[in-house]
Amino acid sequence: WAGISQKEVIISGLVLISVEAFSMSVGSFLSERTTEESYSDIATQKSKSIPAAIIMFFSYLLCGLIPLLPYLIISRDQAFWWSILASLCALFLLGFFSAKILHTHILKGAFRMMVIGGVAISLGIIVGIIILILLCEIFVRIFIPVSDQLYETDPYIGRLTYVRIYSGT
Repeated sequence: WAGISQKEVIISGLVLISVEAFSMSVGSFLSERTTEESYSDIATQKSKSIPAAIIMFFSYLLCGLIPLLPYLIISRDQAFWWSILASLCALFLLGFFSAKILHTHILKGAFRMMVIGGVAISLGIIVGIIILILLCEIFVRIFIPVSDQLYETDPYIGRLTYVRIYSGT
């Protein structure tokens, strides 16, 4: 979070949502078009590939704004947790209405969607943390020269541990 302003989070989010919405709509278009071309009886009907792509674009665009909305109305530090909560609530509602439309078990569908989405959110957070840690380590290794490598006894665990001494300011 250090060094990233709320404005940068919002701009990055809007760019990401727009690009992903376009990507999803292209995927929807190609999927529909391939299906239409594969079946001759469907090919004689009116093409649904363009309307499907438009619906996918705007659906993704609007739903993508849900996790970004907290960043528009509250501070960045609080918005992170509210964004996760808003996303989980939206996923629960999506699962609820999907199950209702498909005439399946409503609560099971709602919780399934929320849990699977929650796992995806958690995975995204974990990958982000890992990348941040790796980038920090790479930055330190490249830009902060190591003058000595020393080993000393750690008083808490009573064994030798590796200590890096950095030269420079």
